[in-house]
Amino acid sequence: MWKHIYYFVPPCPKCGSRKTGRYIRSPLTGEGYTKEASLKNGELVRFSFEVPVNNGYCMSCGYEWPVRVETKLWSYTKIREEQIARGTDILYEKILSKKTKSKWDVGRYFHERYRNIEEVENQKEKDCVCEPEIIDSRKRDKIELLYADETLIEQVRNVQRV
Repeated sequence: MWKHIYYFVPPCPKCGSRKTGRYIRSPLTGEGYTKEASLKNGELVRFSFEVPVNNGYCMSCGYEWPVRVETKLWSYTKIREEQIARGTDILYEKILSKKTKSKWDVGRYFHERYRNIEEVENQKEKDCVCEPEIIDSRKRDKIELLYADETLIEQVRNVQRV
């Protein structure tokens, strides 16, 4: 059975709640990733520029106290129990649902845009005149656009200076 690193914060000394977390130093980049990874591991974290003396906090009553955070090697079942007790499983699922929803929205946007581009290109092919058009660029390259069999064939030719 695999063991995983878990940073254990003891229950609140004031109210006895297990919904306790710790302050960690704010990362330079990827704060969202760090928060997501900690919730996945069943830990509650808050970010600060420097870790304060009162580095433990309670989500239930708001009490902060100095705590020695213990690093433990626990099995996934024990970590799962802590996730349920601290309520991090619900918070983690909310983050995952937001991510999948945003991915779906982005995918839908690009799919619709791609479909619109295809429709415009198909319309251009139908409206095209079957004569080659020549476009000169600043580098004296010529691109001939030839329309053949309702498809667009691009041929690039380098023209040397005379």
